Order: sequence, then C-alpha cells, then structure tokens
Amino acid sequence: MRSSWLVLAWVFGVALAGVGLAVGCGSSSAGARATNDGGDASTEAAAEEAAVDAGPDINQDPDAYPAKHHPIPQLDYNGGPILQHARIVTVTFTGNVHRDGFRYFDHFIVTSGWWKQALESNCIDAGPYAGCIGDGNDVASDGGAWRPDGSTADGGDGYLDVELAYDLPGSVLMDSDIQTWLGNHITAGDFPPTDSQTLYAIYFPTTTSISYADPNSGQLQTSCQQFLGYHGSIAPGSPAGGTAYAVLPYCTFGIGDDFDYQQLILTTSHEFAEGVTDPQVDTHTAFALNVGNDPWLAQQGIAGAGAECADMCANVSSPSVFVGGGDEPYDESGYNVTRIWSSLAASLSMNPCQPWTPTYYGAALRTVPQPIPADGNNLSDGYVFVKRGQSVDVVADVFSQAALPHDLLLYAGVPKLGAMSPSDLDAPPDLITVSFSQQQVHNGDGVVVTFTVPSKATTGDNWMVLRSVLEQTDYNDWPLIVHVQ
Repeated sequence: MRSSWLVLAWVFGVALAGVGLAVGCGSSSAGARATNDGGDASTEAAAEEAAVDAGPDINQDPDAYPAKHHPIPQLDYNGGPILQHARIVTVTFTGNVHRDGFRYFDHFIVTSGWWKQALESNCIDAGPYAGCIGDGNDVASDGGAWRPDGSTADGGDGYLDVELAYDLPGSVLMDSDIQTWLGNHITAGDFPPTDSQTLYAIYFPTTTSISYADPNSGQLQTSCQQFLGYHGSIAPGSPAGGTAYAVLPYCTFGIGDDFDYQQLILTTSHEFAEGVTDPQVDTHTAFALNVGNDPWLAQQGIAGAGAECADMCANVSSPSVFVGGGDEPYDESGYNVTRIWSSLAASLSMNPCQPWTPTYYGAALRTVPQPIPADGNNLSDGYVFVKRGQSVDVVADVFSQAALPHDLLLYAGVPKLGAMSPSDLDAPPDLITVSFSQQQVHNGDGVVVTFTVPSKATTGDNWMVLRSVLEQTDYNDWPLIVHVQ
C-alpha cells in the first residue's frame, strides 16, 4: 500500500541496489528476521538437505537457454478483488496548473503498452473475482468518450474527472481525513459514483502535508519526507465502503517543476499498478509476495506480510544508467513510469520487473523451504543454515535467457550505498566469508558457493546477494539469507 521513502532513490540517484533484481518499498512486506535462536533438529535437517555434493553433474548444457535454475518468486494471490478494467477518476483542486496533464496521463496510461506488458498477466483463475487485468476504461460512466478538458462527447453529466475548490479540513491531513472527505463527496453525488472498477486519483497541492501511521511500526509517516504517495481503500460498512483511491502529493525537490512533475508521474504509475492488482490492500489483499520469500522481501529491509507488484521493483535500474542509479524509470511515450513485478516473466526466467529489454541472467542459489524459528517455524525459501565455526557448500545455477557477449563474473556481499562499480560490495556481516568454485561463469555452469562462519559469530540472520556482473552498468542480484546457528 504505502510507497515509502525508498521511492526517493531515483530522485537523488542514491545507490540502494544494483541494476537488475532488487526489491523496493511497500507496507505489506516481510524483512529478514534477526534472531538469537540456535535452530533445532528440523532446521538442521533442512540445512543438510540444502547442502549439495560438489560433483561434476552440477553443470548443464551451456547452449540450452535458459539453464534450469531455482524459480524466481511469483506474486501470491490472497483472495481479494482486482480492477480488471480500471476506471480512473482524476481529482484536482482549483488552480492546479497540471490539471490537464494529470487527466491525460491517467486515461492514457491504462491502455498503454506499459500497462499491457507490466500488468495484464495478473489473472485470478476461479472464484468470485475470476478474470485478468485488462485495459482500463477511458470512457465516462454514461458511455461518453473522455476528452482532455474533462467533458464527455455527448455533453452529459457522466464525467470522469473532478475539479473543485480545496475543501479539506486544513493543510495538514491524516489518511482518515481524506477517507471521510472522499466518502462524503461520493455519497453526495459530487463525484462520479464508485463501483468495483473505480480508482480515485487525488492530486494534492504542494501546500498540503499528509500523514499516516505506518501499520507495521506505528510511526507517523509524512508526505515528501518518508513517502511520495500511497493507495488505499475505504473500509467496508460505510456508504462508500470498498472505494479504492490513490493519494498523490505534489513534492518539490528544488530542481525544477518539470522534474517534480515527472517524479509525481512515476509515483502515480506505482500506485496505479498496485491499486488495480491489490485495491483492497487493508482489508482483502489480492496480489502480493508473501512470507515464504524472505530474502527477496528483505532487500529493502521492509517488514510486514508481503509486498505489492510495484514495491518489488522500486529500485530496479536500467543498464543505461550509472551503477546504483536507483529507481531508473521506464519511458512510456515520454512519461517516466515504474517497472512492475510480473509473475509471467518470472516463470519464463525473464526479469520479473517489466518492461525490460536486455537479456536477463543470474546465479540462482539452490535452496529449499525451511522452518524459520523466529516466525513460528513457518516455511521460507532462500535461507542457508550454517553453524558457528563451520562451512556449508550450496550450488548456484548460472542461467541466461539467451547467449551473452561474454562470461559473467560472480561476487557476493551486501549492496553498498554510493558504489560506482558492481564489484564494490560491502563484506558479508559478522566476518562471514563467501567463496566460489569458479568466478568466471556462463549459462549452465553449476558453481559451488561456500559459506564459512567464524566460531564467534552472532547467531541470527545475515542478508546478502550473489551478484552476476556482465558490464559496469549491467548486473543482477540473487538475494539470500545466511542463518547462523
């Protein structure tokens, strides 16, 4: 739901993660669990199962693309509704100089190539919400065609967009104030009526500050400081219950209005993607990556129960940007939009953050779901269990979608803020060392990765990545957690 301060990475060019896979931000997400539990018989058995024989049979045919490898996580469906044909209602306040720009973008983007590639593979197979996300609806509720000035083709009152004088209770707002205000206008008939496909996009002026209590930490989060936007829904039970909305504050960064506008467009694309794949996030979650994929969720240190489709790609850079360039936007017809986690792409060994043009590759660690003591022994994948003073060997399968121009180089460690080279990683925490049976690799290679833990290491979880580097500005990370017993 919430787009946290990590979205600011693109704004300032901060190196939060590498080019390729790196998770982003969100409110319903799970981080790595620090624990002093020394493990039990079940986790030790699972660790032994994850360890592998370093024999010659670990290699595959290098000309079979992609080589078989541990699966890339797919988003979980949790039973909630989706907006199969989203109807965006653009809400602005009198005097907003970008009113027409916001209206045009909101109605263009739901039928764009970006929308089709990034979102239309999200499908529910059965049940009351069965169906797939398709193109949005860019016509008014009375059937008239939408026009950039907000009118309809037949001049009727079935408008899509709203402009009104600022009438919220002050310039410092809580999310509850916005819900009450939105619900009152809908029930009064001031706004187009809500339905199961409607999402209200509310663009606030620079003079408005919006806060909410983070559902995970309980701490107060403030717009343009800890977050750039979020989406939510009005709780069932009220006349406007179930209404989906996106809160879009206009943040200024001292660089120029064009920059501020494009940053808000980037945020808007993030919230629209999550708003259609998980519109009832607070009460009836639909698509999110759930607990069970802890290393992927922990890349941003986020905590909670899952992560939505845009959160999971919030810090993915394109290969054209400098190393660690943060959230490099995708250009959709001149608009900066975010990349979106696609389960279809993940299942095909493509970069799950779509759209994505370059050949995708990685070094996927062979792990098995294991009970995590700190989480009530719930199963999670991506852990390597190592006792203090010992080493464990695990195979990583190198894969690529197609032939690469030359071999990859492997590294291991923690992504480093401000790094200007993909090989510049922080060392694994607590003097843990990682070594490879070979560092120069290509599709089909099985690499033995040795994790060694010193005898005085602290028990608990240590997050890191296996990094595959093709070029200075082209590399991908495979996350993992070393649990020290």
